[in-house]
Amino acid sequence: MASSPSSPAPPRPATEADLRPLARLWGAVALGALALAPFAAELAARMPACPVKRLAGWPCPACGSGRALVAIAAFDPLAALISNPLAAVAAVLFLIGGLVALALSFTRWRLPPEPRELPLAARWSVIAALLANWLYLVGAGR
Repeated sequence: MASSPSSPAPPRPATEADLRPLARLWGAVALGALALAPFAAELAARMPACPVKRLAGWPCPACGSGRALVAIAAFDPLAALISNPLAAVAAVLFLIGGLVALALSFTRWRLPPEPRELPLAARWSVIAALLANWLYLVGAGR
């Protein structure tokens, strides 16, 4: 008799105990990025130019991200926003979120629940932000 394959068990919701190590890892990476900030300009100088822009002549959606991160490291938010607005905002949110997650992971405060799925409006907003950022880069000649 052949046994029928059993259907996989539905994923269990993440508990706070599951999320605390992830929050601490995020915080450690954010702290590491802040520790490397003084070396950002030197590291960026060693990065190759964007191969997409070099080959196609058009900036890719990530063009200027390196310059934006160097500007964030130098505490120059205007230059970061000019280089790549989406990368600049994402970098700042990543750093702030990591530090907050790290702090909350060592307290008794409840961590926010793990999101299961982005609502449709949020997904379309992400797509619109990526497209708007890329159009800005193309228009600015980055």
